[in-house]
Amino acid sequence: MDEPCANCASCCSPLLGASVSALLNGELVSACNARCLRRATACTPASARRRALQKARSAAARDRSAASTAPASCVGWASLPRDVLLQLAARLGLRERLAAARTCRHWASEMAEGCRHVEVRVDDASCPSARGEEAAGRRALIEEGRRALPSADSLTLTCYHVAFSQTLVDAVQAVSRWGRLRHLRVTWDETPFDRWSYYKESYAEQKASGLEYPIVLDPSRECWDRRCMGAVGLLTGLRSLSLDVAWAGTMGLSGLSALTGLTSLELRSRGRGRGEEEVRPGGGRGAGSLAALPSLRRLVADTCLLDAPLLRGAAAALTGLTHLGLLTDLDAPAVQLFDCVAGMTRLRSLTVQLHPAAPSARLTPDLAAARTTHLAAAIARLTAAQLQTPTPESTAPLAAAADARRQRCRRRTGRRQRARYLADCGDRAAAAQGSAPAAPKAAPPRECVAVSLELRPSGASGTDGGDQPSGRVLTAPELTCGLVDALASISGLVRLELGCKGGTASNMHRLSELTALTHLSLAFSTDCNPGLGPGEVGRIGASCVRLHTLHLALPADAMGCVAPVFSGTRSGSGSGSSAGSGPSYMGGARDASWSGAVSCGSFPQLRVLYLESCSFVRELPYARRELRLRLTAALRGRMDAAAAAAVFNADLAPGSSEPQGPSPPSSPLPAEAAAQVTRAVTALAALQALSAALPDADGVRESLRAEAAWQQGAAERRRRQQEEEEQGQEEQEGKEQKEEEEGQEEGEKLGFLLPSLPRWLVLTASEGGGWATAAGPAPATVGEDAEAGDADLDELVPLHRLTAWQITQMRSLVMHEEVLTAGGFVLGGRLPVGLEELRLSGFDHVGAAEYTAPPPGLGVLRAVLTACGGPDQSVAAAVEAEPRVRAWVAAGRGAGQSGVRVEVVGDCAKAAAA
Repeated sequence: MDEPCANCASCCSPLLGASVSALLNGELVSACNARCLRRATACTPASARRRALQKARSAAARDRSAASTAPASCVGWASLPRDVLLQLAARLGLRERLAAARTCRHWASEMAEGCRHVEVRVDDASCPSARGEEAAGRRALIEEGRRALPSADSLTLTCYHVAFSQTLVDAVQAVSRWGRLRHLRVTWDETPFDRWSYYKESYAEQKASGLEYPIVLDPSRECWDRRCMGAVGLLTGLRSLSLDVAWAGTMGLSGLSALTGLTSLELRSRGRGRGEEEVRPGGGRGAGSLAALPSLRRLVADTCLLDAPLLRGAAAALTGLTHLGLLTDLDAPAVQLFDCVAGMTRLRSLTVQLHPAAPSARLTPDLAAARTTHLAAAIARLTAAQLQTPTPESTAPLAAAADARRQRCRRRTGRRQRARYLADCGDRAAAAQGSAPAAPKAAPPRECVAVSLELRPSGASGTDGGDQPSGRVLTAPELTCGLVDALASISGLVRLELGCKGGTASNMHRLSELTALTHLSLAFSTDCNPGLGPGEVGRIGASCVRLHTLHLALPADAMGCVAPVFSGTRSGSGSGSSAGSGPSYMGGARDASWSGAVSCGSFPQLRVLYLESCSFVRELPYARRELRLRLTAALRGRMDAAAAAAVFNADLAPGSSEPQGPSPPSSPLPAEAAAQVTRAVTALAALQALSAALPDADGVRESLRAEAAWQQGAAERRRRQQEEEEQGQEEQEGKEQKEEEEGQEEGEKLGFLLPSLPRWLVLTASEGGGWATAAGPAPATVGEDAEAGDADLDELVPLHRLTAWQITQMRSLVMHEEVLTAGGFVLGGRLPVGLEELRLSGFDHVGAAEYTAPPPGLGVLRAVLTACGGPDQSVAAAVEAEPRVRAWVAAGRGAGQSGVRVEVVGDCAKAAAA
């Protein structure tokens, strides 16, 4: 008996997995299924020829395997498993998928019936291959896909943002013939167009063709217009539609009224460039478009595509609308939409996401804060209305719907349905005949809408929005107490992502009232004072027991107060010493009074923790004593330089007396120099106070000039009063001469009354360098004689005569810069017990507390260190901290800890900026 063959005896396909076999004339015949087995064992001449051919093939295969010293089983492309082909088809576009279907019958069947999603790209401008394709070829491709893929019901159409012809209209019109589609998604590809490469290519081609003056055409911007909307209206079988496109002006939404079976609708607007008109395709003309979609359950739309009448009409007509998503840039028309949200009491999910605004909106942080507060107040009214006890008027539509369902149940004629209905009626009758009436059931607790507020772009760090569309500006709202109160009044808030620029708040503890929170992300700029401390974070952790993800991106001074909540060891658990070198936190940031205030039960469900510290440089004023010391040292250095110059001149001039050399550092200054130091310190202190209070040099200059004008007016009033008193005693001829003399005296007196600085100090500050260059001789100004004497340099200059540029340069003498960081982070017992992912960024170093272990479920630990010394110091700190962190994790792994992915790196970019 021969060995079983490796191929089917009927169709000659490879036998993989289970097969059927039978004996025919003492020979074993194997086939892939019962049908092939019947054909192979049939007593016909054709089957005999097939068996002979199969026997010859088997013998030839045995001969080849015997001749080979290292036999290998050959598997063809047709033997790929179904799962592999489905994964391959899901990652191919329409053109590649049709080409793959021509490989074999097995591939053709899987490509046509296995994967129901199709991706089509419409592009005639991005690259040379796309520019070489004709419009007829793209339409033919979509038509071929419609015929070759009969089971495909989902399509994604990606369009390049510029085109030379009407590629988008042609593609959408071709897709409109795809009647089996149930899900359609149209997206935009905003990859920058390489105009220079296109110009070179077009110029070379036209020059080679013989044109003396080549003409190069520029591509135009693609837009979604009425023709596209009308073509989509022909797909009446659609269940979900997503349009993430650039809309063409005020075109309306009338084409959507034909899609009566639509359950999910997404209308997103791509940002337009600077100088182009704002998109308003909604308008009053489309007010009935959304109301004509009775099956709509989910609506996600950009606020620039809707208006108040449209949304109000949709809310009244669409009784089944349960999910609403709004993409807003906080412009003026969007504020009217926020009031409509308060009346949509049937909602079960509400998502509001902030995206960059157009420059024409002229949005400022305080205006953005006011509009965000208005939005939060409207959502709070919605949640409060949903939590109220229902009135008979509000439950009347629900009662009518229940009566209609009961009437339909009575009309049912099926045996089982009628029996079930009669059984229910019997149960109700038995309950009605009981001696004691049934106790009324307690009304179930009412639930409010689940609210998600994403008031900063996802993935952004701090308040930076990353790469924004052309001409778009991300304006973060200002942090105010009213904004925090409005957010805290939203009962069903489950996700909050808030990014603020500037401002301050003293009521951040009110966030602990959001007990339904599962995701909390707070990002504040460096000029913002959030008022977050260990007490506020501890209250949030104890109240928000459902919190799953916590992301805090705070300034370094605020992070230095918040980080101890999670850093170090709990009181009484180990020694609490850090294995790292250097201070655990920055000076003054840690308060020992709060130690142990955070209970062990805080953040019971927290799984992801991300702490991001934003280092920054701040200006601090010099103390008055330090100003006096620095000014004394500068004046002494100037005197020593003058003495050295005198010695040098004495050596050159023969017969001159020997001058006095430099004075010792401990010797007191002369009386005149000491008085000059006192006057200069007074003037520098006044300039320092104004520089710290006012934002720019122009404001400081205007304030000084206003003070000078007031003092001059006061002096003039005193002079006139004295004139009136002496008017009867002096003659009229000598009065004019006296006025001139008194005016000169008042001017001189005014110059000494106002704070003044010596000219040499002003000239030194104008050259830059701060106190490091103040000890040398002051250079001559432009137009000033180079041989000016010391008398001119010692001349006093009132502060109100300084220019804005000189005031800016004087800041280096009264203010000094300091790099503020959050210090270090100590891994220890204060980490939440269920933590699975820990990410740290912006800290100086990372240490580990003794006698502590990582949380049992910790799987990812990533730390990005930022040292003040620069990129090299950051890398060195990371190299030093990584062994300590790995040792801490290894100790926990020995106690049953699973594998943890540890990564400690230095952030060179942030360190260089700091």
